[in-house]
Amino acid sequence: MPKVDTILVDVMKEVVASMVVANPLGGNFSINYEPGRSNQIIASIIDLDNSITMKGLKYPLLAMVMPVRISKGTPFAGMVRIPRIVIATLTKTRLGNETVLSKYDSSGTFKTILYPIYNEFLKRLAMHPNINCSDPESIEHEMEDNPGQQPITESLTDYIDSIEILNLKFNLLQTKTC
Repeated sequence: MPKVDTILVDVMKEVVASMVVANPLGGNFSINYEPGRSNQIIASIIDLDNSITMKGLKYPLLAMVMPVRISKGTPFAGMVRIPRIVIATLTKTRLGNETVLSKYDSSGTFKTILYPIYNEFLKRLAMHPNINCSDPESIEHEMEDNPGQQPITESLTDYIDSIEILNLKFNLLQTKTC
C-alpha cells in the first residue's frame, strides 16, 4: 500500500468538524477552528471581526497554537506534542462585573460552552482513525481554566473565557490507501 502523509492540521480540522456540541440557546455550536502562531490566529479573528457576514462565527473558537512538534522514527507516523490549544468563547459581559463564580454556575460559560467543547474535542480526537487512542480519558495533557477579565489584545477587544489544553500528546497513525 502506498504511503500518504498524514497532516496534523488536516486531522485536527476533521476532528473539530466532527464535533457536535449543543448550544444552550438551541441547535448546535459551529466551532471556529484556527491553526497557526498566536499572531496568525489573532489576525484571522480580526478578519472575521471586520466582516459583516462572518463576525458571528468567531466563537466558540478552538485554536491550535503552532509550532507543533512531531517526533519521527517511531512505529507510528509520529508522536505529536501540541504545546497549546485554546478553546475560547465570549464572556457574558464586557464590563468586568461578572464574578468568577458566576462563570461556573449552571448558566455560566464554563458549564454551558467550554467544558462541553473540551469533552467533545477529546472524545472526537480519540475516535479519529489517524489517532492511536480509543479512550478520551487516556489522552495525556494538562488543562487550565482562564476566566477572562481583559480584552485579548489592543487590536481585538473581545473579552473571552477559555480553557487551555497544554502539552497534548498522542500517536499519529499513517494514512494508508489501497
